[in-house]
Formats: sequence, structure tokens, C-alpha cells
Amino acid sequence: MTTNHETTRIAPSAAGVSRFLGLSLTVLASGALAQEPTPAPATTVIEVPLQQVTRLHNSQPNVLEGIGLVVGLNGTGAGDVASRLAVSNFVRTHGNNVNPSELVGGSAALVQLRAILPPFSQEGMTFDVTAASLGDATSLGGGMLVQAELRGVDGEVFALASGPLVIGGFAAGGKQAKVSRNHPTVGVVPKGASVVRELKSYYLSEARHLELLLINPHETTAISIAARIHEALRGQGCKATALSRSLVRIELPEAMQKETIAVDLLAKIGSLKVRVHNPATVVINEATGMVLAGEGVMISPCTVTLEDLTISVVQQDEVVQPLPGINGGVTAIVPRTQIDITTRKSELKPVRGGSTVNELLENLKALELEPRQMITVFQKLADNGYLHAELKVN
Repeated sequence: MTTNHETTRIAPSAAGVSRFLGLSLTVLASGALAQEPTPAPATTVIEVPLQQVTRLHNSQPNVLEGIGLVVGLNGTGAGDVASRLAVSNFVRTHGNNVNPSELVGGSAALVQLRAILPPFSQEGMTFDVTAASLGDATSLGGGMLVQAELRGVDGEVFALASGPLVIGGFAAGGKQAKVSRNHPTVGVVPKGASVVRELKSYYLSEARHLELLLINPHETTAISIAARIHEALRGQGCKATALSRSLVRIELPEAMQKETIAVDLLAKIGSLKVRVHNPATVVINEATGMVLAGEGVMISPCTVTLEDLTISVVQQDEVVQPLPGINGGVTAIVPRTQIDITTRKSELKPVRGGSTVNELLENLKALELEPRQMITVFQKLADNGYLHAELKVN
């Protein structure tokens, strides 16, 4: 039997409450439930287009970064030295000299820029760029990004970025109170980056073959993709092989080892329907109480019982006066403490062998568990080997 205790903070005065959560899991070694487990339900077969689960192996997106200046902020910009110096340098490049100490903070902000350069990008193509404040700005709302360079890991400039920012939050307030939502110091310039230098991308690998990278790697999916491609291209002399759980190689005859032919092949096989693996994963979000589980998640036979122990501590201060006629008596404050203990034990819930997470949730729903308690149940199932899936708690 495994027991887990959880304690909440007890207030030093007034009323304080401590909760201790005990969880008991027991394997049913005998009985009808253990002898006659429910057969595992059939797993739904999912088929999706090939182009939605793979991408070219040798043509990866590239991260571009840079430093920029956002102007036009209405008192929400930065007042640090770096931002003032950036404004001074910008003005100097346009033929004017301004001392950074003469600038008034709040109208501009120094930002870090980041963008993803897609493969096969051509000169003139545009894409989004993200700007994040580097100083003490409170909001980038309403700002305009001054033209800035975006560089790759090799230091070369691949794009230029500029334009108005769009933020997904806001910040407002006065001297006594402030209100903000989301992240007002991070914004996006939609289509604000323009390619000025093409990034060389190729469809074929160095060995002159097509290689596809799985977005969600798994052996079952890789083998399914290779078999489906091999069947579709068998008449053209192509051979598809699953090299690993994440990579499928399409070997081409020498006559077909051309970039233009590779484009045609990708268009042909992109719409092929392939079977994908249903992940055996349980994802729990503690903040929202959301439980996300795959259809293939299974649970061994066990019994789940939950016991909730509540200790309530109430402390009140009482004023004690000295009795009449007693010399030297003084008024004193004496603390009085009252302790109440209540326990609530939930009904025993059996879980049959081969049960799915949905069936377990139906049992646990009757217990009216809080999200924190639900997480404890799944953690104990996973720790003791009853939950046959990967557990992720956010």
C-alpha cells in the first residue's frame, strides 16, 4: 500500500486548514475482476495525408535573429541607457546628432528580433517577425519597428524587417494600481520580414535520394509510410525504406535523380493516405484540470480508494481582565485555539484489467475530485506500474 501526504499552508491566525491526501492502490490478485478482465477495445485506425506528417529531411527552417528599435510608443517605452543610445544612433544615421542624455524616455524601446526563414525562400518573400523588449518598456502596443537586419547563424543578413507591431495583450495603470494581460512587451510584425538573400535548399540529399522526416516519430508510422510510398512508386523503379523511427528514404533510379523530378514525386505522394500511430500518452494540466489521453492507453487491474483528512485550526485572541480588588493585576491578551478534525473516505472504486482511461475517469468523476487529486491518482498509477502510458503533467 502506498500513501501520499499533501499539506497546505496553515494561517498563523484566524482560521487555518490543512489537507492530507492519502491514496491507496491495491492489485486484485483474485476475484472475478482479476480472473475475467475486460478485453482490450479495438483501436481506431487513423489515416492522414502523407504531407501532414512528414517534411523534407535536408531542408529545415532556419532561425534568424537581430536587434531592432521600436518607436512611436505613447509613454510605455524604455528609459534605460541602451534604448536611449539606440535612438541616438538611429537619429545620427539620418544626419542629426542627439545626445542620449537629452532624450526623453518612454517613446522608444530596444527589442530583440526573431523569425523563422522557411526553406526554399526566394528573394522578396515575406514572413512574420517577433519583437521582444530588452529594456524596461511596459508595452510595445502601437509601436513601429524601424528597419533592422535579420542574420543567420553564420552572421549573414538574409532578411530586413520593419513595420507596425501587433501585440496580444495590454497594460494600463496609474500611480497606485496597474493592470496587464498576457505579454504586452512582446509583439509580432505580420509579414514584416522580407528576404534579401536566398537560402539554398535542395529536395534531394547528397546521395541523390528523397528523405522524409516524420513530425511525430514512431516505428509503426515510419513502416506504414515506407510501405505506402513503395506501393505507389513501385512501377517507376523507386524503393522506399524506413531507416529509423523518424526517417524514411526513397531511393530513386539514376535517371530520376533530378530536382525537377523530385518536385513531381513529392506532389504525387503528398496526398497518399498513411496510417499513423496513436500515442499512448496521458497529459494533465494542473491549472485547468484538463486530462488528455490517447485511445490506446491501458490500465492494469487495481482498486483506487481516496481518503481526505481535514484539520481545521481556529485561533482567537481573548482579552482577560484582572478580578476586582486584586492589586497589581494587569489586562492581558490570551490566545485560544480550537482544533476540529474531520475525515471523508471515498467509496472503493475497482478498475478492471484492460480498462481505458475514459472508464477510469468515469469512476473518478463520481468522487468529485479536484484537479490536484486527479493528478495524484494518475501519478500513483504510473509510479506503481498500473498505467501503461507516458504521463506528462503541465
